[in-house]
Amino acid sequence: MRRKPLILALVLSVAINVAVLATAGYHWRGRRAEEQHHRAGGHSPTSFLHRELALSESQVRQMESLGRPLEQKIDRIKEELREKRAQLVDLLMEPQPNREEINVKVSEIESLQTGIQKLIIDHLLQQKEILTPEQQKKFFSIISERLCPGHQGEGLLPMMEESKGECKHE
Repeated sequence: MRRKPLILALVLSVAINVAVLATAGYHWRGRRAEEQHHRAGGHSPTSFLHRELALSESQVRQMESLGRPLEQKIDRIKEELREKRAQLVDLLMEPQPNREEINVKVSEIESLQTGIQKLIIDHLLQQKEILTPEQQKKFFSIISERLCPGHQGEGLLPMMEESKGECKHE
């Protein structure tokens, strides 16, 4: 009787993670399509930031050089994530699922997801170093809007102070 709520909670957690990742993937694919469109027209993937932040050509080159290695690292981790998720589903489908093995697999997935988040944070901090203080303010305002659409504020700091890390929706 005790195992049913745990299994139900795990299945629900996996379903929520899959939904979040599917949404993120949908948005990621949209951005990739936009980047490919810009490349086909002779524009760089940083053309949006170039326009919005008024980047110099030197800044554009630096931003682009940071992006390529990040994409490669994330692509490798995403492939690993796909494999781990498939293994998790296999474990869940067993007639007598082993809770310890499931927990280990969930921990492995969490670790990979955390790794991606840390890579992105490092990347954002590297990009920040390329920008002037005015550009940094606009840059983090753009990030804030993408992370919390509809947020009324400039940059991440006001959002974090007001909502203590959660998006504040009007």
